[in-house]
Amino acid sequence: MSLVTRPTLVLLLLSLRAYMPRFPHSFSLDVGLLAPLFLLIILTLALDTSFLSRWLSHPWLVLLGDASYPLYILHVPIRMLLED
Repeated sequence: MSLVTRPTLVLLLLSLRAYMPRFPHSFSLDVGLLAPLFLLIILTLALDTSFLSRWLSHPWLVLLGDASYPLYILHVPIRMLLED
């Protein structure tokens, strides 16, 4: 296992909400505190040449990502138009 793969797996495990401790209601992890962690995950996967990076860059998965992103961006405006 390469040195780049180990940090990738560690960062992915740490980013899962199930592994995050429960904080009081006055403190939320949804305010961007995890942004540096996700930056590290993205950079590690982008610069990595391990099996995980090659698997995630498979043409079918890239096509799925390219197709799902516009749906993600447009779903709120379309939903707002349809609810009126």
